[in-house]
Amino acid sequence: MPAALNDDALTDVDAVRRWLGDPDDWGDDDEAAVADAINGVSRSLLLWMGRQFVDELAVTKRFTYDGGGYIDLTNTELKVEQTALAITAYSDFPTSEHVTLAAATATTEADYRFEPRNGTLEGTYLWIVLPRLAPKTLSGTTYEPLGSDKLVEISITGDWGAGQVPPDVKLACTEECAFLYRNPEGAEDRSVGPYSMSDSDDNTFGLSRRARERTRGHRRVNLA
Repeated sequence: MPAALNDDALTDVDAVRRWLGDPDDWGDDDEAAVADAINGVSRSLLLWMGRQFVDELAVTKRFTYDGGGYIDLTNTELKVEQTALAITAYSDFPTSEHVTLAAATATTEADYRFEPRNGTLEGTYLWIVLPRLAPKTLSGTTYEPLGSDKLVEISITGDWGAGQVPPDVKLACTEECAFLYRNPEGAEDRSVGPYSMSDSDDNTFGLSRRARERTRGHRRVNLA
């Protein structure tokens, strides 16, 4: 039975096996060990980069809006090309209180705007510009808002994900998994006779320095 990889895996077992030189004595245990490494390293790399490469279609994500004029979409990868898109304000209220933000028509401006206008190289948006929505309370009801009374929940239903794993990200994951296969204890510090080597620092994300440097160009910091 093939080893199970998570949906967000950044490489595959065959790629790691090729990187290892296609060992002749490869068996089911080796495949399972590599699959475990791929799942773990992929998650560490995704946390390090703050990215979403695998597509999620027609999925609703909820955001907290403080009325400042925008919501950061840096780490969620909303696609430029959408099969369906719906944006709802006050989505944590009963359905009767929801406000649907309108798209542009031939005669009216949209209630929102995505930026950057042409999207990123991966075909995604980084933030959404919104009107300054006022907090509300339930109609005809005494209502004590949860947390800050200045926050509004915005729900966006749409298609998410960059859609493909960049080649250098796949390579970083493949290299890292091959290293873990060869060195299952995952030691970052080694001593050979009088010599010592270290690949550790204060913020590793469980990744080698090589993997972090190879993927640094894809890293995004959430501005929210």
